[in-house]
Amino acid sequence: MSVERPPEGPGVLGADDYDRLRRAADTHREDVVVRLAAEVGLHPAEVTRVRPADVLSHGDHYFLRVRPTDDRPGREAYLPAPVEHALRKYARSAGVAPDEPLVDVSPRRVQMLVADVAARAAEATGRSVFEDLSTRDLRRYHARRLLVERGIDPRVVLAVGRYDRPEQLAEHLEPADRETVAAAFDRTGGDLAGTRTRTRRDPRRLGAVAERFRPATDALAEAATTATVEQVACEGLVGSAYRGAWLLDPTGGEAELRATAGAVGDLPGATTEGDGRAVVDAAVDEQVVRSTAVGGATATVVPVVRDGSVYGALCVVPDAPVGDAERDLLAAYGIHVAEALARVEHRRLLLADTVTELTFESAGGFLGTGSGALGCAFRLEGLAPAGGGGLLHYVTLRGAPPDAALDRASGDPAVEDARLVSDHPEGSLLELVLADSLAGALVDHGGTVRELVAEEGTVRLVGEVAGEADVRAVVDDVREPFPDTRLVAKREVERPARTGGTFRAGLDDRLTDKQASVLRAAYYAGYFEWPRETTAEELADSVGVSSPTLHNHLRRAQQKLLTVFLGSED
Repeated sequence: MSVERPPEGPGVLGADDYDRLRRAADTHREDVVVRLAAEVGLHPAEVTRVRPADVLSHGDHYFLRVRPTDDRPGREAYLPAPVEHALRKYARSAGVAPDEPLVDVSPRRVQMLVADVAARAAEATGRSVFEDLSTRDLRRYHARRLLVERGIDPRVVLAVGRYDRPEQLAEHLEPADRETVAAAFDRTGGDLAGTRTRTRRDPRRLGAVAERFRPATDALAEAATTATVEQVACEGLVGSAYRGAWLLDPTGGEAELRATAGAVGDLPGATTEGDGRAVVDAAVDEQVVRSTAVGGATATVVPVVRDGSVYGALCVVPDAPVGDAERDLLAAYGIHVAEALARVEHRRLLLADTVTELTFESAGGFLGTGSGALGCAFRLEGLAPAGGGGLLHYVTLRGAPPDAALDRASGDPAVEDARLVSDHPEGSLLELVLADSLAGALVDHGGTVRELVAEEGTVRLVGEVAGEADVRAVVDDVREPFPDTRLVAKREVERPARTGGTFRAGLDDRLTDKQASVLRAAYYAGYFEWPRETTAEELADSVGVSSPTLHNHLRRAQQKLLTVFLGSED
C-alpha cells in the first residue's frame, strides 16, 4: 500500500497538510478563501471579484466565470462540486445576493486571511510547511494536484488557470529526479509504443468484462436473500477476465469472509490482515477501486458502498492489469451490489412479522444542541437521499423563529446545507443536510426511523431493525458520531397483519433508487402541495440533479406508484 508523504519545506503542500490547513480556518469566509485559491486556482484579486451569479453549470459539472482584473482578461475556471456547494452555502448563510461580491474585501485582505489561517495551522501542528505560506503556494498546490496527482492534460490546466505559457506551469513543479521518472514509466509498463499504458488496455478485454456485467447485474436484481446476493456478486465476475472473486465485510474489528467464487485459494485471508487489510480499508473509506499484491497474485478491491453506507468489499483476481475504464466498470458494479444488498435488507424489514424496536437518547448533533440553545422542538418528518451522498432531513420546528434556527445552522460545521421550506403559525418546515445524525446512522445500518423528536437539548429516536439484526453493531454505529448516545429501550415488536408492507415492497421492486429518492424528497418538501412549498428548481438542487432529470424521475415514479396501487385492486 502506498501512503502519500507530504513534501517538506515552506510552501509545498501535500493533501494531508492541505486538510490540516482547512481545519485551521476559524470562519466560513476563511475556508471559502482558502478553497478558491487552492482548489480553483484563483489569485487574490480574482477572489474578490467572485459573485454567486458567476457559477455556471454544465451537465454534472460546474465552472466559475472569473472576471477580468486590471492586468488579466477573464476566463472560466473549473469549479469542483464540493467547492460549488460550499460557495452556495456561504452565500445563503451570509445573505450575499447573486450580483454581490462573495468575499467583499481587498486583494491584500485575502492574502492576510490566508496568512492568518496558515499561522494557526503552524502553531497547531508545528510543521514548517505552513511557515510563510501564501496564496501563491495555494495556487502551486492547485497546479500540482491537477498535473501530477490527477494527470490532467496540461492544455486543460492552461485553460482553467491564469497561465499564458506552459513554462509558467513549470514554476509550480519540482524537478523530476531519477526515481520519479522511473515510477512514471513503470505506470505505463515502460512501453513507449503505447500498447501498455495506464489508461488504455486491450479493448477486447474491456468488452469481455462489459459482457459479464449485464447478466451479473440482472442476476443481482433477481436475488432474494443477502446470501444469494453475495454469492451472485462473486460468481457474476468469474470467467473470461477474472480467475476468482470474494466478498468481505470489513465493517467489524475483523474482516468477515462472506462469499467466494473461482480459484481463490488462500488469497482471501491475505486481505483480512496486514497490508492487504489496509488496502481494503482504504478502498472502502475513499470509495476508490485499488489493487494490491497478495499471496503472489494481484487483487483488485472494489468498494461495495451506496449513499455512504458500507456493505462490503469485493475482491477480484484479474488475469491482466486493470486499466482506468475497467476500474470505472468495477466501481459501478460495486454500487450495483450495494444496491442489491440494501434492497434485500429493506424488503426483509418491510415484510418481517417481528422487528426489534430500539429507542435512543442523545444530547449531540445540531438537533440536540439547537433545541437546547433555542428553547425549541424539532420533529423529523421524513428522510430522503441528497445530492452528493448526503441525507435530507425534513424537520418541523416549533417554539423558535426559523431565521434563528437557520442562523445557528449556518455556523454549525455539522450542517452541510439548510433552507426554509415553509413557515406556518403551527410550525416551520426546514430542510437540513446533516454530516452526522442519529437518524442517518440508523438508516446506514438498514434500520427505519419511526420517530425522532428533539427538545430541551435531548434527541429521542425510536427506530426498527430486522429481528435478526446484530443489535450491538447497530448501537455501536449509532454511538460512533455521538458517544453520549444511550440505548434506553429495546423490545421485540409483533407487527399486525397488514398489506401495507407488501404494497411498499412491491413498489420498491419497481422504483430505481433515484426515482424513490426524488419521490420521497418531493413529498416531504411539499412539492405536491398547492401552492407548492418547494419549486422544481429547489428540489432538483437538493437531490443533486437537473430540472429536466427531476421531472423525468418524478413522472416515471408516479407512473409506477399508480401501477402498483391500481394493480393491487384487481
